[in-house]
Amino acid sequence: MSNWTDKRVEDWAREHFADAPVSGVWAPDGTGLIFLKTEERKWELVRAVDHDASKDTLSGIRTLMFDLGYSLKEDNVNWDEAPETMEEAYAIEESQKQDVANSWADDDGTKLIDMNPHNTYPKFLHEKEVLLDNGDTETIEVWTYPLMNPNTGKEVQLDPDDYRMLTDDRHFMRYRNEEGNVYQALTRREMMNEGNFHAMRENDDIPDGEEYIFDFGFVVGNIDRNTGGKVPSWMWGTFCRRLSSSELGEEE
Repeated sequence: MSNWTDKRVEDWAREHFADAPVSGVWAPDGTGLIFLKTEERKWELVRAVDHDASKDTLSGIRTLMFDLGYSLKEDNVNWDEAPETMEEAYAIEESQKQDVANSWADDDGTKLIDMNPHNTYPKFLHEKEVLLDNGDTETIEVWTYPLMNPNTGKEVQLDPDDYRMLTDDRHFMRYRNEEGNVYQALTRREMMNEGNFHAMRENDDIPDGEEYIFDFGFVVGNIDRNTGGKVPSWMWGTFCRRLSSSELGEEE
């Protein structure tokens, strides 16, 4: 959005600002800005990129909030230096996304990051039909990451993309089958090291005392090879290996 005083933008913002919970965070895509709702009619700018484009956008949002009867506090902002490279811009964006994810909370205020998200795995819910642009329909699988609120005993269902944002790619790219075995997708470098190690072992080139760390992996399909259960779609076609109990214990 660029015209923050447009009638359609105002209508959207009026509903969005009202629905946002106190302590809720708003980070408009591509703006480099993060806002925190501190009271029903008050917001605070908590983080921003020190760049003309972000400041121009801030000016528009400031006017929008004022027109809708909201106040905006701007005296305690964490300013990020304007990025000079695509890598720096990406790093700032990822850091801001992490700030947003770390702010997510259940109805009682318990943060999702405090619900042990690194120790949960994708859970299949159901299938649903979606309408494609060409008018056809397609069946897709709906998955979730269940988190347990330790203060209420309530299970929170987290969308896979949100789970990835809350944790990291490493934990996102794994699943647990019905037997309780956890399979981790390997990175390209890990697969290269895996292949090199096997080649060295076959040629008797492994140094004395060297321990073999990686189990030989396999390519994952849409069905688990051991149980016949479903595998999350984002794992299809990846090369995985089973994690040992000791590895899981170290990461927890």
